Amino acid sequence: MTNKSNPRNLNNLIPVNRSMLSHNGSRSQRNTLQFPVPKCVFLNICNLNKTKNNLRASIALAADLRTLDIDIAVISETHLNHNIPDCIVGIEGYDIFRRDRDLNGKDKRKNGGIAVYVRQHLKIV
Repeated sequence: MTNKSNPRNLNNLIPVNRSMLSHNGSRSQRNTLQFPVPKCVFLNICNLNKTKNNLRASIALAADLRTLDIDIAVISETHLNHNIPDCIVGIEGYDIFRRDRDLNGKDKRKNGGIAVYVRQHLKIV
């Protein structure tokens, strides 16, 4: 678990080898570095706003993200629309970025949509 003075928890980062090419672009002269990457998950949730057994899907998702110590979650098939505010499906400690299928009421297809939850301490570029 992270604390407020140091929001970065290196326990949920894994080292990944990265090869750097030499200045002349030669692949024969490589230096290998390691750098940490965040833990990510991709889920097809089929309606983030649904309720099953009196439990909203976003609350179950929040529990899973905390239990598994996930930094970034990409959720497809959210079935959200502009009538459902972020506060309904938001998760404490995460920023949410949404792209609903009915963006500005122009797309009349049903379902679809995507949401990305990112831990608040991660810098988005």
